[in-house]
Amino acid sequence: MKQDNKNSNSSHIVREFLIPGHEYLRSAHPDFELVGRDDDLTDISKTLMRKNAHNLIMTGASGVGTTSLILGLETSKKKPDTPYDISGKTFYWLDTDSLFASNDTKTVQENFYNVLDTMSRTSDSVLVIQNAPEFIEAARNRGCLNFINALMGDLWNNNFQAILECRDNQLSEILGCHPYIRQMFTVRDVTEPEPENLKIIVTAAARQLESFHGIRIAPEAIDAAIKLTEQFHVSQFEQAQPGRTLSLLDAALTSYRHTAHTVLPPAAVKDAGALCGEFDQNAAVTENEWSVLQADIRRIQQERREAEARLYGTDAQEGADDLKRLLAEKETEFKKLNREINSSLTLTAADIYAEFSRISKLSLKAIDSDETSMLLEMEKALSAVIFGQDEPVKGVTAAVRSGRLGLKSPDEPVASFVFLGPSGTGKTALAEHLADHLFQDKAALQRYDMSEFNGDGAVERFIETVTENMRRRPYCVNIFDEMEKADKKIFDLFLQINDKGQLTNSAGLVASFANSINIVTSNIGQDYFYDEKLSFEEASAKAKDALSDTEKSGYRNEVLNRFTGVYCFKTLEAEQLLMVAKKQMQSLARRVEEKGLGFEMPRDDDLTVLCRDHYVRRKGARSIQKYIRENVAGDIALLILQNSNVEGAISIRYDREEKKISSVFNAAGSKRKEALRHKSTPKRWKPH
Repeated sequence: MKQDNKNSNSSHIVREFLIPGHEYLRSAHPDFELVGRDDDLTDISKTLMRKNAHNLIMTGASGVGTTSLILGLETSKKKPDTPYDISGKTFYWLDTDSLFASNDTKTVQENFYNVLDTMSRTSDSVLVIQNAPEFIEAARNRGCLNFINALMGDLWNNNFQAILECRDNQLSEILGCHPYIRQMFTVRDVTEPEPENLKIIVTAAARQLESFHGIRIAPEAIDAAIKLTEQFHVSQFEQAQPGRTLSLLDAALTSYRHTAHTVLPPAAVKDAGALCGEFDQNAAVTENEWSVLQADIRRIQQERREAEARLYGTDAQEGADDLKRLLAEKETEFKKLNREINSSLTLTAADIYAEFSRISKLSLKAIDSDETSMLLEMEKALSAVIFGQDEPVKGVTAAVRSGRLGLKSPDEPVASFVFLGPSGTGKTALAEHLADHLFQDKAALQRYDMSEFNGDGAVERFIETVTENMRRRPYCVNIFDEMEKADKKIFDLFLQINDKGQLTNSAGLVASFANSINIVTSNIGQDYFYDEKLSFEEASAKAKDALSDTEKSGYRNEVLNRFTGVYCFKTLEAEQLLMVAKKQMQSLARRVEEKGLGFEMPRDDDLTVLCRDHYVRRKGARSIQKYIRENVAGDIALLILQNSNVEGAISIRYDREEKKISSVFNAAGSKRKEALRHKSTPKRWKPH
């Protein structure tokens, strides 16, 4: 009788809090199929067969497929090539929502101990806790911290096995929840699939999207989705692969279906372009038939709603049966018409590009530009915004071209540089525009203020910060600003970054730098560039010698030699400072004109005088930018607010005698109260 009670209780526990793997698949993932992950599945199967550390912590970025791999263990049990050591295991998913549903802590504890007891009495069983951090947090909030100790006790006694799942940024929380967890668990860091496997995985998953939306996906649409989500990392698609690609496909199908299932005149449908798709003259559904089918669909929907309303309002069984039969007929008719409409629809690469452009806010021209054109135009594009720094621009361009074309070790970064020279000469600006040109996204620049990585624990903080950012955004430009302010041991990490292209954090998670460009800036040797007795070439040579002097700089030559190049930036001349000022004025002009107002810039000779008056050599171009920003932008904003309903233009004037800049609003049609004073071009000056 006692044994019968135990069996009855176990059945209750399984029904309430444990979901057998086959039932979990049937209810949550009926069409699940694991493809392109054979090596990963083999590795985790082997881990479950080990004598020691045969429990698993499955971790990875969102969308990378940790859940799919665990589900793959369940589906592999039916395959003849699966070892019977795995096919004989029983996988149970813990229903944490049901477990913590009770408000009574004692009941929650009793139920969890019954779960452990049931698992212990089920031979060769594996407990899967899908969101382990959430489970730990719920236990902590309910005063059930002993849950972890109880679970670890059963695992220590080999009563059953466990698989914990968490995101990679939550791994440290899991590893810190028990002193023996590293000894008893093997951490499996699930990374993005290789390109050939990614295509296989996405193609298989696309069949499920086709089934849900009822719309065919062209093979070239899959290729386009993979290409765009690999090339451009935008905030709307932050998941790892294959999650990014599948999210884009789902979004594109939704937009396409939303448009195609809308009643539009045939001409409007035809002209809707990439978002609506184009109609084939030989398609199964012609344009004339399209409107008829749409009308039939809406008629059936209305009739179905009316039948449902009558069904809910009747008590007679006979009448209810008739209405149910009518509803079933309408449902069948609806599905038939829906299939007819969808039979003419195919998601194409053009639809993918249009949807990605809509979501990312990148222009179609930007996302459709080919790699060859982008690399060929790089030097010209950078030279247009980085003034007077021909050598760094040419050197960076050449190195990046080589790296992007694969003329490097596959694991090494695309390129890595050290930038030396005075402040305000374009070192950071070059990094910013390089990121924007390569990735069409200014957010692709990841900037690190190295003064924040000094003192106790600086090396560890740096590793944790950088690895997390790189795992989140591997396609990027990193700039490590003012390296000399950081702990000297941090620079030694670049031996590993530049040589192996990897960095590993305390949890054992690896970040790849293979698709990044890394820039270190330093003020070492800066004073040489301010010494008017030295030419730029002489100052550059002395600065590089100072950098290479390990005793003084603290940087080992072994590490420095791993950088692609060391470039020195020149102090800006008058012509370059004028270009900086004009660029900033042009930026202001665009913003003012967006408000519907005109904009009149100072003449070049006035801007030249402005630069001469307000240039601070040790701050470089920043001194000019700061002066314009502090003395023009605010005045313009006030003039726009004061004249919000008046047409006109804003004029920027520079008073050479007062050495002040001012902004004046001129209403449309009014005469200028004061003529601009255009004095003769000032004598040529050299910044000092």
